[in-house]
Amino acid sequence: MKRWIIFVLILTVFLSVVVISFNKSNIPRARRNNNPLNVKYGGTTKKWVDNSLAILDPIPAADGGYFLKFNTVKDGWRAATDLLTSNIYADLSIDAALRKWSGGGYGGEIVPLSPTKKIKHLDEEKLRKLMRAMVRREGYF
Repeated sequence: MKRWIIFVLILTVFLSVVVISFNKSNIPRARRNNNPLNVKYGGTTKKWVDNSLAILDPIPAADGGYFLKFNTVKDGWRAATDLLTSNIYADLSIDAALRKWSGGGYGGEIVPLSPTKKIKHLDEEKLRKLMRAMVRREGYF
């Protein structure tokens, strides 16, 4: 009887680990990392780690570098907004900015805005629309 109880306990623990591992692998990386736009670690985003609002995802990105894993989704949104409106992207057209952001994976075709309009000329509503399209393309949802 004791062997049976021990066997059942071990099997329960094993199955729990398998189920948890399986569920985590089905959650999109952007969601697991509280990083809706898949912001990577770099000179401009280093401050999020320095301020203990993010850590590095230990698994390298397929196209190089490391994604940030934020404490909260709100921090991930703020970091993405800061980066997208920084000098790195502000003077670029929507199309050029998105191609740079995605490493050539997508451009202005993902959002119904003028692809030649510069990021710095987007009002708050259009910036939100752009970022929502990016979130969908980055696989958060």
